[in-house]
Amino acid sequence: MLRRTTAVAVAAAVIFASTAPLTTEAEARRRGAAIAAGVLVGAAALAIAAGAANAEERRSSREVYVRDHRGERCARWERRCDRGNDYACEQLERHC
Repeated sequence: MLRRTTAVAVAAAVIFASTAPLTTEAEARRRGAAIAAGVLVGAAALAIAAGAANAEERRSSREVYVRDHRGERCARWERRCDRGNDYACEQLERHC
């Protein structure tokens, strides 16, 4: 059974190859250029997506850092403001 299937597959491949139109050198060159352009576009899209994901990760990690340290910063500005530091009072009013 396997030999018969293999023989039929080989025969079909030979018939297809003999009936398929032959491509000229110019057609092959154009096809190669189109494939290369597609690969470049895909690589550019991948680079853009990776850059956007990296930027989003940096932004979210900065937000976590700011959120975690805001209490410490406000407490420090409050202490300095109590001691008479005008800049610390301005920062305390603006950010806390």
